[in-house]
Amino acid sequence: MLTLAICTYNRASLLSACFETIKNQDYQGVFELLIIDNNSTDNTRLICQKLKENTSSFEINYFLETVQGLANARNRAIQEAKGEYIYYLDDDVLLPSNFIRTFYQEVYASRNKIYAFGGKIIPHFNVPKPLWYNKYTAANLYAAHDEGDVKKVYRKGIFPYGANMGFYRPILLKHQVKFNPNLGRIGSIGLNGEETAFCSHLSKLGYAMYYIPKLSLKHQITANRLEEKYIKNLSEGYGKSLWIYNKNKGFFSQLSALIDILYKYFGTLGLVLYYFLFKRNSHIAMHLLSTRGYITKDFFRAILSEKG
Repeated sequence: MLTLAICTYNRASLLSACFETIKNQDYQGVFELLIIDNNSTDNTRLICQKLKENTSSFEINYFLETVQGLANARNRAIQEAKGEYIYYLDDDVLLPSNFIRTFYQEVYASRNKIYAFGGKIIPHFNVPKPLWYNKYTAANLYAAHDEGDVKKVYRKGIFPYGANMGFYRPILLKHQVKFNPNLGRIGSIGLNGEETAFCSHLSKLGYAMYYIPKLSLKHQITANRLEEKYIKNLSEGYGKSLWIYNKNKGFFSQLSALIDILYKYFGTLGLVLYYFLFKRNSHIAMHLLSTRGYITKDFFRAILSEKG
């Protein structure tokens, strides 16, 4: 059986649309929708209860995880899931009607056992797309993920994104693989990186990560996620998370992270000049500059807070 696992925090306004696309699946078999409410203060619980009361075509299970943090919620999902496969979806995604059927065709019925996989994520704007939107920041800010149209094993160092990733649950239990609670969003604090650490662990255990483009979904982008406050919070969290992820992995990992952050900073400066001088697009140029500045600043701020 398949478990669709949705970890949610104060996103009641988006859950209904997500749930509707799950209810409209053309798959006729058994599957579970597992909802982990990470201590929401809005009417998330009420929406989930109404969904359960009005749905009989698939099993719905709701759990309240009071320990704040996306990593904790995802770990709770591993614990509570009934399915052989656990498929993590964000609470703001929209699924095509053949999504679950495609999973069974591409993963469950695969000749080669697939233990970990991810799919394509397409940003879906609920408001007009801003002039500064670009492919360079779309991944970090809006989980845009497109590795092409061919099913394949991910390249080394490239992993599925949390809005659309799944795992063969028995291997998670066998190896006691868990999401790091020091990474990932905690309430409104924009940390991340827990899914990268999780997938990296599985990869080191010898499990291949498959990219399956037919498992494509839309990721809703609302007006508040285009505000500078949101971009700043998420970007600063990315910089801080990069240091948290590497700080206990030894000198060479720390050095590698430092080189990476500086390489991307100066690379971004080159992009900024390109958009200013050749593309005449100051919107993208200034967005790239400020976003990379937030990331770099908080990476070094995290280092200094450790040392001081």
